[in-house]
Order: sequence, then structure tokens, then C-alpha cells
Amino acid sequence: MSAQHSSILIGYLTEVRGNGMEARIAQEHSSDLPVITIDGEEMLAGQIGSYVVIKQKHINVLALIFKTWGKDRFDSTDNRMTDRFISLIPVGEIQDNGMFVRGVRHYPTPGAKVYAVGLDEINAIFSKFRDYKFFIGQLASHKDYHLSLDPRALFGRHFAIIGQSGSGKSWAVTSLIQNTIKAMPKTHIIMLDLHGEYCWKADDGTVHSAFPDDVVQYVDAMEMEMPYWMMSYAELVDLFIDRDDKGATLQMSFMREILQQLKRKEAKLIGMPTVSIDTPIYFSLAEMYMQFKTANEERKEFGKVQGALFGQFD
Repeated sequence: MSAQHSSILIGYLTEVRGNGMEARIAQEHSSDLPVITIDGEEMLAGQIGSYVVIKQKHINVLALIFKTWGKDRFDSTDNRMTDRFISLIPVGEIQDNGMFVRGVRHYPTPGAKVYAVGLDEINAIFSKFRDYKFFIGQLASHKDYHLSLDPRALFGRHFAIIGQSGSGKSWAVTSLIQNTIKAMPKTHIIMLDLHGEYCWKADDGTVHSAFPDDVVQYVDAMEMEMPYWMMSYAELVDLFIDRDDKGATLQMSFMREILQQLKRKEAKLIGMPTVSIDTPIYFSLAEMYMQFKTANEERKEFGKVQGALFGQFD
């Protein structure tokens, strides 16, 4: 076992590419149990998921180990030996002042030294966000280190949590929201819980939630009322028109025309410059009904000639 240091030399760079690097583990760390101690913590040299720093003069590249393998060879006395190699993903550079910068501008060359690093170097990556106290989990290689992110950057974009059934997606969402509430107690979150995983009613009617009761407002979709004018054109068609009817196409076309007329009329009253068929703006359902009724009963020439839509809405 190596002596305790803040960083330990574990290998040398053998290949450099734009999207990755390869390194050979030093002979003293190629044993069956290559344990090293950094900052009081024991770890395996070249462990997948751990970080290393590649140093060459003024270049300090932080990289993540994502692959490791061995290659057998025989020495001059015919003894079998195994060389261990690691594949690295460069994450960024650590500047002279200890600050971490994402991306790599200065690449080292083969022969550069590879050091296993402790929490001091790892903290350089995430320290700028720790003031937010928005913690999302522990680092795989250092269980005692809680990772923090910038919540503004996270929630300012679209993101997804993806995984197979049973992989823990619901747990991940719950943990993320729980930590969000702790870090930003005034945050407003709207959750559409289609399967009742995060908030549910017991048989006695008691509401249970994965979140503190004083910050959750539960609304049952079955008890929720929504004004008809918020529905889209397609939803109104599904509500009022039977698509299997032989006159469905004509009915849908007429509904589109009437909806546009009514919404444009209302938009003009409230000063909206433009409106589409799906704009959630009030229109009179009674007036739409009368338009349908008039078209359905229309006759011309003193009742002798039926209108174009006569009987189409029976």
C-alpha cells in the first residue's frame, strides 16, 4: 500500500486523441490489489469512475476513468506479467489558481504523468455551485462527497431522466424535487403525476405524499374543472363530432370556420392582434351552437331549397 499523499503517481500517458486518452498504469500499481490512500481514503489505482489529473509542465487536465483492461507479456526470464491500461475522458483543466475550467485547450503529449486525485481536486469542479446547497447525490468514487449543481442552469433547460423499468427513475425524480425544495423553498413546481407515484389517496381518503405536507397542494384530476374554451380544436372535435359519421369531414370543416370567427371576434374586443384556431381565448358556446343550428336548418327560396349543411348535424 502506498503512502498517503494528496495525489499519487499511478501511470503514464500512452495515447492522446481529441475525444479521449489512454494511459499505462505504473508497474508498482499493477498488482492484484493496487490499493492507494489519498486524503485518508483508500481506493484502487485506476478504478472506473474515479478522477485523475494528467500533469505536464503547466498543463493540468482533469479526466475521468471509464475503462480499464490488462495485457499479458513475458519478461526476459519468461515470467508472465500483466500491464494494466486505462481509458480517460478529459473533463477540463485545473488552472494555476486551483479553479476548474470546463473543456480542454491544452492537451498533454504521451509520456505525461497521470496522478490519482483526492477530494481537493474534485472539489475544484463543483465548489462554485456549493453555495446553492442544491445537492443531487454522492460521487460514485467518493461516497462522502455530495455533488452540487447550478439549479438555474438545470431548470433553465429541458432535461430528461431515462432508464429501464425498475431502474429507479421515480426515486431519482423524488430525490431531485426534495432537494430542490430544500435549496429553494419558494420554488413553484407543477407535477403531472399520471400514475399516482408521488401523491396518492389511501382507502380512507387520506392524502399521502413523497414531499412535506406543508409545501404540497394536491389536486385530483377527476375533480378538476377546466373551461371549455381552453380546449384545442382537436379536443373539441373529439367532444362534439363522431368521426365515423359520413358527414364528419364537412362538420369538422364547418366547426373550424366558426371557431375562427368567434375567436377573432373576441380577440378584437380585448386587443389581441392575432389569434389561431388553438389560442386559449374565450368564445361563446351558445353562439357556436346557434351557428350549427342555423346551418343545420337552413332553407332557401321560401323553404323550397335546402341549405348546403341542411341536416348535417342531426
